[in-house]
Amino acid sequence: MEIAPSLEALLDQFLRASVFESGLAERSLAAYAADLRRYLARLTEKGIDTPDDILREDILDHLIA
Repeated sequence: MEIAPSLEALLDQFLRASVFESGLAERSLAAYAADLRRYLARLTEKGIDTPDDILREDILDHLIA
């Protein structure tokens, strides 16, 4: 499961911030991370490698899948 480096960096920043700000249990955070990694890998497969390239349809496609 490959993720574009720019998206991977943003995910890592988000997860680090989530640990400190949300107080989520470790398992909850791990589940969120796994879900987001699958989504970002799917975006990377579609040739999307920056947040600016993500369209509303990309988000909806993921939510319905």
